[in-house]
Order: sequence, then structure tokens, then C-alpha cells
Amino acid sequence: LVHHLGATTDPHFRTALVDRITQLAERYAPDNAWFITTMNAVFELGGDVVQAEAAHNLLRLIAEGGGEDEEADMELRLHAVNAYYKLLDKPHIPDVLMKVVCWTLGEYGYLSADFELADLLETLCDTMERQFGEEDTRCWIMSAITKLVAQLPQVPAQAVEVATKYAASQFVTLQEYCHEFLALAKRPATMVEVLPVDASCDDLEVDPALGFLQAFVDQALRQGAKPYLAPGERPDELQVGGGRGSGDGHAHNLHFDAYANPSESVAAIGASGGPPGAG
Repeated sequence: LVHHLGATTDPHFRTALVDRITQLAERYAPDNAWFITTMNAVFELGGDVVQAEAAHNLLRLIAEGGGEDEEADMELRLHAVNAYYKLLDKPHIPDVLMKVVCWTLGEYGYLSADFELADLLETLCDTMERQFGEEDTRCWIMSAITKLVAQLPQVPAQAVEVATKYAASQFVTLQEYCHEFLALAKRPATMVEVLPVDASCDDLEVDPALGFLQAFVDQALRQGAKPYLAPGERPDELQVGGGRGSGDGHAHNLHFDAYANPSESVAAIGASGGPPGAG
């Protein structure tokens, strides 16, 4: 089936083949390493018709492993890292496969003894200059670069140059990734803290009250900022969704309901072609 996928050009047949190979590989893979190798071939040959769910399942397998033997899971990740590092030498990689490659290398590149992290980082920086079919592919590369820089003793100049260049990108999401990198690069200790090694499966504790921002809020209030008012506490002129208050306690809100049907007298005007009583 993989051989036929590489030989056919019919888009419908390619789509059906990719779906069928993916289903068979997920159900009957003899081991996880075989599954990764097979899916890499599918992504490389049919990346333009691969569903995003297939890539997500592959990433989840790499991150979570089998869940029974941690040593075997680490060997699986090492197998994926070495395979993906070699893929970067190819002149063209489908976007869906490039995203998988970058995420894996950013998370687990440190496992391999076949290359240095600095060499991997340099390769990813060069990869940013390639042409891609999807705008967000460079975001995945930039994310991998940021994770790798957090593991190095100092911030490489090439990484700063790449981030500075694409911080002016017309794609706003890529701008955000680059500005985040540049901000963290000025605070290496913070970068290491927020980007720990092999933490993709760690549970995050969310503070819904955002209590860690209280010191910032207190400082702003001391400097003259106005305290936050909940929607029910705001005066009419501050209500969102309409103009300023009308003076009668009601805001001029936009109406989205359809107009009512015209009355019979108005309909008669339109039928007669003139005002009532004319003629």
C-alpha cells in the first residue's frame, strides 16, 4: 500500500490509501517503532492528504509511549529523534511531517548522542528559511528552537537573528512566538523555568483567579489606575455592546432581530403606487 501511495497521482485514491494505511497501522502494528517508521513514510509520501488527527496520534504515542515500560518508551523516543534528525537533510518535507519532526526534536532532541544540540539548533534555524505551504509550520519550528535554546548555556546569535527577522512576519501567530522567544532570551533563568526538559505530559495547575498578578495590579492602582469593575457594576457609559447611556438608564444596544412585517396600510401604499387617497 505504501508503494502504491508513492506511485499514484490521483488525489482521491491517495486520500483513500492514506486513510486505509493509517487505520491498518494503528490496529496491527507489531511494535511502536514499526508504527512510527510506517507513519513517517505515509506522511512523507502523502502529507498533502494526511488528516491532522493522524499526526496528533503519532505525537501522543511518542509523548506517552506504551505506558508500561519507561525504558522502552525512551528507546522509542530516541528512535524517533534519530530518524527525524536525518529527515531534516531532505530538501522537501511535507508540512504535516515537519510539524511532527520539530515537536519531537524540540522535546526529546537531548536524548540522542548522534548530534549536539547546538548542531540541531543550527539546522532548525536554517529550516526556517524554507518555503512551506502552511503559515503555521514556522511556528512549530520556532517553538522547537525556543525549547532547545532553554537547554543551552547561552543563547546562540543565529537563533536571535531568526527570531528578530520573523518577528516582523505578516503572520501574527509567528510574530507572537518570535517575540516570546526574544523576551525569554533576555531572562535565561525564566526560560529554563517555563520550558523544563521532557515536561510535555506534566499536568499544569491553573490559577483561575490569576493571583500571581496581584502585585502588578497593586502597583498599577498606586500609580493612579482605576480599579476593575465587573460588567454589572459599570455605569451606563461604560457598558460594552452599545453606545453611551441615553440618560434614561438604558444603553443604545444593537438590535439583531429581523424587522417586523409591514402593516396592512403600509402594504396598501406599496400596491397603489402612491399615498393613501391619491387618484
